[in-house]
Amino acid sequence: MSLVAGKRLVLALTISMLAASCSPAVDIQDSVARIEATACNRATVGSAFAVETDLLMTNAHVLAGVESDIGVVTPDGEIHTGVVEAFDPLLDIALVRVAGLDAVPVTFAASIVGDVGFIGAVVKDGVVTPVSHTVLRHIVANSGDIYDQGVVSRPAVELRAAIDPGTSGAAVFDELGRVIGLAFAENRNDDITYAIGQELLADFLAEPRASSDTGRCRR
Repeated sequence: MSLVAGKRLVLALTISMLAASCSPAVDIQDSVARIEATACNRATVGSAFAVETDLLMTNAHVLAGVESDIGVVTPDGEIHTGVVEAFDPLLDIALVRVAGLDAVPVTFAASIVGDVGFIGAVVKDGVVTPVSHTVLRHIVANSGDIYDQGVVSRPAVELRAAIDPGTSGAAVFDELGRVIGLAFAENRNDDITYAIGQELLADFLAEPRASSDTGRCRR
């Protein structure tokens, strides 16, 4: 084999390995969806994941100020209509009930520092674009609510991951396809993503539903 051919083979193998590293080892297609809505005459989009067959979890900031029905696009191209069932601007968590949806609910698991996985972002037309991540540390995130007011403390997971707009509300999966958090913020300069910890998500589901009022729009 020539040196040039050898270099081409190494390059091809490297590209193949990189592509494989960003592909989930488990099928999440039936557990995730894209959220599309309008708030104050502006389009708002985000990702979501199933916690019941017809109930999705996402970020509250994705739905702030939404007054009409919500479009829900699944990876198989189906389009559904959802309504907000719970909206918490402090924790930045929301639930959307989707009539006729038959999704596969996720399971939750604790995150472990050093573990790898993927963020199940759903981009345009319902296409799932997994983003690989590494768990860096567990923190208590002290930040404002979705309107950047006050100080809210919540358990969070800091991840090495670079996410794009539309990823808000996406589930953070471990390599076995279990949800360890809900992506809600990022530091793009350092390729850091923050996720609300799964313990808080589970507690939110167990509590009586918060208000379904989506509040005012975010600026």
